[in-house]
Amino acid sequence: VICGTAGPLGGGLGLRAFRWDAAGLTILDAISPTEFVSAVVVSADGSTIAGQSRSASGEIHGAIWRSSGALGAEACAPAVANSTGVPGRLLLGGTNVIARGDLVLRAVDLPPKATTLFFVSRTTVTPAPFLSSQGLFCLGGTSGQFTGSGQIRNSGAGGVAELTVDLSAFPFPVSIIRPGDTLAFQAWHRDANPGATSNLTSAGTVQVF
Repeated sequence: VICGTAGPLGGGLGLRAFRWDAAGLTILDAISPTEFVSAVVVSADGSTIAGQSRSASGEIHGAIWRSSGALGAEACAPAVANSTGVPGRLLLGGTNVIARGDLVLRAVDLPPKATTLFFVSRTTVTPAPFLSSQGLFCLGGTSGQFTGSGQIRNSGAGGVAELTVDLSAFPFPVSIIRPGDTLAFQAWHRDANPGATSNLTSAGTVQVF
């Protein structure tokens, strides 16, 4: 895997980061069309590229691209397996830019049609029992829950529950988000394994800007 930066002579906001591997050439997304984006390093296995973006106003943000399409990092994995026989996972998508308001929480590998509730905190800790759930909770400190209108989700036939959240409007006590903050998320879901119970996914962490 090769990563780099290409664009018009003289550089400027037209520069774009790219990934080049056996599958071909991929232009890595920018947060907005007016940004300068550069790719600086690639991990040994080629799965992650790190770089930076600079907006037209001069603001500089770190940037990470993963071949899986996931944002941030997975933590507390693997979780306890649910009734599907595999552990649920919490993946992050969208963007980690506060002003965009489009961070996506995606709980995957869940039982079908399971009610799903997302939690948020500022850190992760050693996984520990959670009420009467079969799963383990690993968010540290005081956590918030996304229980607003339409925020309690269902995993549907495919076992995937997804919620898009606005980083400028988070539940108490994680209600004030500032650039540079790190956030941690985890999903709780109902299950039947074999009787009525619940479980939790792994966690996902991300730094926001």
